[in-house]
Amino acid sequence: MADQEIVYHKITRFFVTGFGIGYVPIAPGTAASLLGVLLFIPLQSVPLYYALPLLFLLLGVGIYTTNFAYALFGKKDPSCIVIDEIVAILLVFFLIPSFFVWWTAGFLLFRFFDITKPPGVREAEKLPGGWGIMADDIIAALYTLLILWLTDYLIQGGLFLRS
Repeated sequence: MADQEIVYHKITRFFVTGFGIGYVPIAPGTAASLLGVLLFIPLQSVPLYYALPLLFLLLGVGIYTTNFAYALFGKKDPSCIVIDEIVAILLVFFLIPSFFVWWTAGFLLFRFFDITKPPGVREAEKLPGGWGIMADDIIAALYTLLILWLTDYLIQGGLFLRS
């Protein structure tokens, strides 16, 4: 294996494991989601019209690298691959108000839907390669947003959206 290829493998592993957090022995998806929250904190003032293209870019890079990592790890969706949780929780946090109650609800709901895999999430997981790895978490994020938006609508009579 060429030195360049070894470096590429190491960079890919580092990225898809959430800078290594995917190797924590207990609840790597939850640890990665917490990392996503920590990454969001300094980015929370970024306007949505900049954040969404960044998230789509991260999603695309995530699909590409997890597809490659799928071959590196030799498993369909190894628990150490956590870039999917990071991108999905960032999506949730960019689309809810920057307020502790919403953050807590967003985090807990996202973890609930990611772990329980309701209809749509489980089916998305069956997509091939990197698509399946990333898609199930994005759909779990969409479930989370739907619940939070509906809650906001019922409480305040309107849908919140970041500007």
